Amino acid sequence: MSDNTQERDRVAELEAEVDRLREQVEEQREVLSILAAGQQSETLPDLGCPYCGEGTLVGSSGISWTQVECTACDFKEYL
Repeated sequence: MSDNTQERDRVAELEAEVDRLREQVEEQREVLSILAAGQQSETLPDLGCPYCGEGTLVGSSGISWTQVECTACDFKEYL
C-alpha cells in the first residue's frame, strides 16, 4: 500500500472513531440529564433537555414515583 492510501485509511478510521465517541457522549448526556433532573437537587447542574436543547428538565415526585419532564417540549419520563 502506498503512504497516501495508508493515510486515507487511517483518517477514515479516526473519523469513524470520533463519530462513535460523539454518539456515546450524547447517549451519556441524555441519561445524566434525566437522572440529575430526577434528583431535584439545587446542587446538581441543569444539563438542559437532551431532546429539544431549549428547555429545562424538571422533576416531580410522589410517594412511589418520580417523573422528569421538559419545560419546552413534550418529553416526559417516569424514573
